[in-house]
Amino acid sequence: MGFLDRKSLIYLAIIVALSVALIAVCIDAYAGAAAAPQRDTPDDGLKCGQASVTTASGSFVDRKAFCPGELLFEDNFDTLDLDRWQHEHTLGGGGNWEFQYYLNHRDNSFPTFIGLEPGGEEYLKTGKLDINGGDPGNFCTNPAWDGCVRTGTPESILNPVKSARIRTAHSFNFKYGKLEIRAKLPTGDWMWPALWLMPRTNQYGTWPASGEIDLMEARCNVDYRDEEGTHLGVEQVLSTLHFGPNAWTNAYDTSTAPKNSASGQGFNKDIHRYQLEWTPEFRSSAWTVTTSCKWMETFGKEATLTSELPGREILGHQLVLP
Repeated sequence: MGFLDRKSLIYLAIIVALSVALIAVCIDAYAGAAAAPQRDTPDDGLKCGQASVTTASGSFVDRKAFCPGELLFEDNFDTLDLDRWQHEHTLGGGGNWEFQYYLNHRDNSFPTFIGLEPGGEEYLKTGKLDINGGDPGNFCTNPAWDGCVRTGTPESILNPVKSARIRTAHSFNFKYGKLEIRAKLPTGDWMWPALWLMPRTNQYGTWPASGEIDLMEARCNVDYRDEEGTHLGVEQVLSTLHFGPNAWTNAYDTSTAPKNSASGQGFNKDIHRYQLEWTPEFRSSAWTVTTSCKWMETFGKEATLTSELPGREILGHQLVLP
């Protein structure tokens, strides 16, 4: 068996940290030629002769076989469908000691400071946050990294920004297909909008052993540059794969790529299309600015951490949208 076997699924996880303006999300079944996978149910009732290799599960999925190119999941965000998108509720973030914490509240689709907490700035250094709620919508969703209860200190202040993170962990998970998200980046400091795909089940262990696909991440600073003058704020987006036995051997640096817009034409100026094509053979990402930038990773030469990192199976299980 490879690093990730082909029986497992991925769910799409969109971390909308959350000032990104999401316009639409669309997922199609893989339309390429490939051997049909073994299925728990027959392909009876399909209008096509051969089922796609795409698999899907979740409350919004009513069958296990799909025609190539078939639309499986779509949301144009006319409203926020809470059956389709589940809110994270945690102080822990991703273990990076981020400045935001995630709440189940509509106002947090745009970050706000903890201005109503008693004590002001001093509260951040000495106060305590306990976000355990009494009903399912307010249960803490991740206790890791002091995610449910946290006390501020001068060295490690409380998260001063409220934000949001939504995912399809219960409603939609898939393996193989074409994903397109149309979105416009926000503008401002302390913002890191992200569109991620995360494992539905950590079949091979905790992060990053079971993989992660970052379709798009960005910093939203208006003028943030490195020493060479390269813009690292709203004029740059990144796409990355995370994989490896543990966090210390995460091989993301072998599978990451930035894309910069033309000067003065940042990704916060207009709506752009962020695309992922994921097949049994490869994964490619594309961002549209004025033209399309596309790159491919097969991992055959880069994934040398262990003998169980064959290129085609590193992300062979189902992902969820955060």
